[in-house]
Amino acid sequence: MVATAQWYRVAGAGINIGRPAATADPATTDPGHHGPAGLDGGREKSDIWGSMASPTGFPRMPTPPTPKVGATNAGRGDPRSSLRRRDRGKDDDWVAAFLASAGYGFLATVGEAGQPFLNSNLFVYDDTDGARRIYLHTHRTGRTRDNLERAEKVAFSAVAMGRLLPAPEALEFSVEYAGVVAFGTGRVVEDREEARAALQMLLDKYAPHLKPGVDYRPTTDDELRRTAVYRIDIESWSGKQKEVAEDFPGAFAFQVPTVPFAR
Repeated sequence: MVATAQWYRVAGAGINIGRPAATADPATTDPGHHGPAGLDGGREKSDIWGSMASPTGFPRMPTPPTPKVGATNAGRGDPRSSLRRRDRGKDDDWVAAFLASAGYGFLATVGEAGQPFLNSNLFVYDDTDGARRIYLHTHRTGRTRDNLERAEKVAFSAVAMGRLLPAPEALEFSVEYAGVVAFGTGRVVEDREEARAALQMLLDKYAPHLKPGVDYRPTTDDELRRTAVYRIDIESWSGKQKEVAEDFPGAFAFQVPTVPFAR
């Protein structure tokens, strides 16, 4: 009897487990019993893996493919959202969850003569109908309103800072962080009911324990006329996070300013 390379399959009646099979005459092989052809009774065994026999006669298990770094990163197909550190990138679900919980964000617009402008503000993320939007508001006049009188390309960012991470070399000092950057089109919401709904979503996010009509008066038409509500229609986004072990040597919290801020 001569050991020959075996063909293995996963689906079907059985799986050969690496015993060398005897060379058999196909004409005398009974496909209905576990004879010389192995547990599969002479049936084709090349469904999935192909020849897997090693020189010892035992199967050489295939090495699973290594996942490509960043293969599930949000925004990976858009140059605006590409990341240099793809290993720290996050997927769409993470990005959406972060935006839903982040306390504040930064809206970047461009004004007269190409002057960039940042508005740091409270905001709310909304994807209830499958679209991805960010709403925020300001007074009805101001630079943000001026910059978004027409629908314009904008960028938006929200971040969180963790511990500082010391190192033996100054160059290697670092910090834990999490953040999202989104790109899209910003515009003033002109529809009164959309603006009203957006303001209520903001209230529900930041004061979930208080209910309109019970704990406070809902937004009135007059208040809507005195407020500018903005919508960012998100076209692309990315999320990124650096995290280390809880016992990272020497990690410490940075003292952030409190409000009211005292010099």
